[in-house]
Formats: sequence, structure tokens, C-alpha cells
Amino acid sequence: MLLVSLQGQGMRDFLAGKLEPGIFITDTLQVDLQPDSNTADILSAIRVHDIRPSGPRILDIQETEVFKVIPVDQVVSLPRPLAALFQERFSQDSLSGAGDLHLVHLTLWMDNKPFLAKGRRLNAYTVFYDSAGLPVSDWCWEISLKQERKEAETHYLGRLVKAWTTAQSHAIQEGDFNTELYPHLYRRQFLAWNDLIWFPDGFALNAHLTLDFPADQEKHYVRGAPGVYYRQGKHHETIAIGGMDQHWFWRLDERFLLKVNVSGRFGFNNFDRQHYGHLDPWNILYVGVTSLSAVEYRPVYHKGMFAGAGVFQSFHALPDAIRPYEIGLSLTVGLLLP
Repeated sequence: MLLVSLQGQGMRDFLAGKLEPGIFITDTLQVDLQPDSNTADILSAIRVHDIRPSGPRILDIQETEVFKVIPVDQVVSLPRPLAALFQERFSQDSLSGAGDLHLVHLTLWMDNKPFLAKGRRLNAYTVFYDSAGLPVSDWCWEISLKQERKEAETHYLGRLVKAWTTAQSHAIQEGDFNTELYPHLYRRQFLAWNDLIWFPDGFALNAHLTLDFPADQEKHYVRGAPGVYYRQGKHHETIAIGGMDQHWFWRLDERFLLKVNVSGRFGFNNFDRQHYGHLDPWNILYVGVTSLSAVEYRPVYHKGMFAGAGVFQSFHALPDAIRPYEIGLSLTVGLLLP
């Protein structure tokens, strides 16, 4: 391993596949692909084209540390070209028919935002064309697997790649096609929204901002997006942050989503001293859990403003000077930019 960073033309040549991993780069992680027990009976007529700019054997470029001090780039490399792995999978599954599969985009990253669903994500975009060169379907992939205890990262990444190739093969084999292609550039999308909540004695604002890959083709998915919470009551106010947010989404139809959110919150309170004659010191703290169930108007492949309505609930241990449970009606207004 040479601790020499590639810059300029050297990095461009490496990303274009003109340089072999491990020669001039800072660090290389070789993905461990366990051999399959089944062998290919026929050679699939479906051709695979890897048109990613990173090169045929590069899975990802991530940051690591040498001696736990020096930050360097680490190239996650495959033992064989990615397109060849798909071709082998198609042959092992005896995939019939003809056409071309284009591997357009791949991002391998660690998603630490969902409290209950942290882990590595493989997000990718592929397009399948028929023998006449016409697009048949595309797929916005989001592959995640639980890493076993003490499982080597190289083996775990190999399972992720195999899960992706298998899912793609089954989608083509079973005709699981998306007739409407994703109309935007595939990348993380900007998503910001604010929940306005009405209580009998006041209101609250719950603001969120996140960047996530599109999940319009999914029937159900999970996201994490910590928010800032402000509550204005008749005789008190609260400001808190959410560090344990979990958002579950279910697509009801082509236009509407069902969203359920649970957030753990910590913050501070301010009270009307003329109303409260005595307050214990710990009442300055806010510790609680909030939840929101709402239906949103957010069509498939939507761009721009969206809105929703639902029911908001708040449970808190502190402060104890107000009711521990509150319920209100919510109106959501947001902006989505692919």
C-alpha cells in the first residue's frame, strides 16, 4: 500500500479504469465474492454495459484512516468487472430473452439517520433496453443487509453486491418492470418540510431538512430526518431537537403516501413566571417523545411543493409542570427538489 494520493490526470485515469487498483492509490479494499454453488447452464443473451464513470471494477471510493490518524481515500475494488458479475448471475438464472442492461449509477454509503435502521446502503440506478434499443424499464435500487457480528467488511460488501445482482435478475425474469421511467437525474434529492401543529392552548412547529435517494418505486421504505421542534403554549414555550427520528412511509397509490414518524427529543422550556408561582429546577429541561401519523399528497416522481395532514401526539417526562400527554392536528408543507 502506497500513501500517495492521485490527483489531476492520475485520478481521472484511475476512475476511467486505466490504472489498476493498488498501484498509486492510498488504500484498496478488495471485496470478497464467495463462489456460487450453482453453475451456468446457458449463456444469457442479455448484455450488460457498465457506463459509470468510476471504472469497471470500482465499487466505491470511501474515506478511511491509516494508523487511525491519517485520512486517506480507500478504493473498494471488485475481483472482476461489475458487468461480468451481472452477466454471470443472468446465466446462472438461465435468463432468457435479449436486450441490454445499463448500469448507470452506484453509491455505497453508511446511513446513520434512521434510529432503528442504521447501516450500509447500496443505492443504484439501472435501465433495461430491448433488442431494438428502446427503454423497457428502469430501477431505483436501494439494497441493505444486516451485517453479522464479527463479519468481515469485505465479505459483507460481497453479500450486498450479490443481493443486488440477484434482485436485478429476478426483476427481469419476472417482468417486474416500471413502465414510467424516472424523469430526473438520479442522485440524492433535497427534501425540506415543516409540520404546523394546533393544540387547544397553542401551536407547534416541527421543521426537517434532509438529502436522500429517491424511493418513489418502493411500496414501503424507512428514512431518518432529525428535526427542530418549537412549542408555544398559553403559559410556556419549548424548543427541542430530535436525535432519534424514524420515518416510515407506505405508498397508498400513485398520488398519496402514508407517513408515521416517531422522534425522541431533548430541549429546554421557558415559563410564564406570573402564572407559575413555583417551579422545580428540572422543569427547564424537555425530555420526551413525539409521533405523527399523516397522509401526504406526494405523487410518484414528484418535484416541487407537497402537503399533508394528520394527527400529532407528544409524550414527555419533563417538564412535569404541564400535562405529560398532548394531542393536536397537523398540517405539513414541504419542498422536494430531485
